[in-house]
Amino acid sequence: MTKKFKKRLFFGLCLLFLITSPSVIFYCLGYRVDFENMKIVQTGGFFFKISPPGVTVNLDHTLRKKTNFFFDSAFINGLVPKNYEVTIKKTDYHPWVKTLKVEEQQVTEAKNIILFPQNPKFSLIDKNIKKFFPSPDGKEIILKIEDKTGWILNAFNIETQKQAKLVSEQELLLLIDDIKNNEISLLNLIWSNDSKRIILEISTNGQKQYLVLKTGTETNLFILDAEIDIKKISFNPTKSEELFFIAPEPEEELTEDTEEDLRPKARKQAIFRLTNDAEQIMLRISSPSFEQNIISYSIINNDIVWLADSGFLYLGQLVNSNKIQLNKILNIQPINIHEETNYQIITKDFSKIFLKQDETLYYLNSETHLLEQIFNSVKTVKFSEDLKKIIISTNDQIWLYYIEEEYEQPQRKIGEKILLAGFPNEVNNLFWLNNFYIIFQIKDSIKIAEIDDRSNINLIELTTFPSPSISWLEKEKTFFVLSKNNLYFSSDILK
Repeated sequence: MTKKFKKRLFFGLCLLFLITSPSVIFYCLGYRVDFENMKIVQTGGFFFKISPPGVTVNLDHTLRKKTNFFFDSAFINGLVPKNYEVTIKKTDYHPWVKTLKVEEQQVTEAKNIILFPQNPKFSLIDKNIKKFFPSPDGKEIILKIEDKTGWILNAFNIETQKQAKLVSEQELLLLIDDIKNNEISLLNLIWSNDSKRIILEISTNGQKQYLVLKTGTETNLFILDAEIDIKKISFNPTKSEELFFIAPEPEEELTEDTEEDLRPKARKQAIFRLTNDAEQIMLRISSPSFEQNIISYSIINNDIVWLADSGFLYLGQLVNSNKIQLNKILNIQPINIHEETNYQIITKDFSKIFLKQDETLYYLNSETHLLEQIFNSVKTVKFSEDLKKIIISTNDQIWLYYIEEEYEQPQRKIGEKILLAGFPNEVNNLFWLNNFYIIFQIKDSIKIAEIDDRSNINLIELTTFPSPSISWLEKEKTFFVLSKNNLYFSSDILK
């Protein structure tokens, strides 16, 4: 190799370096040529977190990533800013498809992607079941079974798959006096928070009555006084052996010497506590001037919120067995209270309170202290587990309402309303699967939808059953379907 050739080679390499090094540097800094728009741009990327493992991630129908058993996430960088059709697939699972935009120097995220099985497996629990009532801890289900003698309530243990009889209609007929016919209707069943007791709401000759039954190996039955006009009955959230309910104040005893204008007028509705020794105690408000007609209430631990016929919501504390310490009035402007109207306080945390008036939903704004009407024609209202949002079903629509800001993508603001889906038929049995997916029923179809509404909402038909009634147990990750008096369950939905 001559000296002249070496010199030319050296200067050639230097020239090549000077030409290519800017391109390499710009490439390393994330710059690319956008050939569609013929300009230089900085790149962005995608980050996905996906369940179950072993999926493929495709961008515009081109395979870009795979996940495995050890890594459930996929990071794809160096992408030219534009819209991409993202398809995440796995054999025997419904795909997840969404159009997402990559921005310059930003990573677009979707951290809550779940693929659901195309053919989930269901196992039969039992036949001839009319209704079922899952416990709050997800360990038991009360089954209502009917035969020639009437209905029977059995406790089904989910773990052992065994049943035990609790009580039958025939046994109640023998216990309850003054029954003119031989039929008792079961209207409702309420579980205690600790899943140790249930309240049975029954009807005998059109008259409502309440029974308290302890579940487990040592079952016992307590019958509430049938003469009391009881409303809004519930368990003490911290002591399942105690109950709360609304009923008329006790009548004052009158004598012949009682002056006519001093005789008591119509009795107000008050909140009562029923102790474990069957003593009924009327709760008095610490400020007598605020002892008004009670319309509804909600108790969390030792705190209580109640609605009075004045149209105000009050917050107080249960300080002893017969007294409520009034702390504050929650709304500065009252709402109109109507007779023959059902009022329900919906809350998991007294910093987030909703009031349902028949099918109208109000939200107590913590800043303005006003009850703001946010929805009409409401059937179902359910809090997400993280308490940041609620899901609402109207007759044929599903809405999302945010009560806290969401900082992860897609970001949400407080008070933001999102129409997730609308259908030609009625929405029934709406549940949260987790904080990011819901499950519900449309006629015979059981569907799952995500709440990420960017470009489109992934909505699948999980399965179909004739005239189903469904329930989802979040703690046990178990799904139940009652169809044609047959009860099925599946643990195959979330993996």
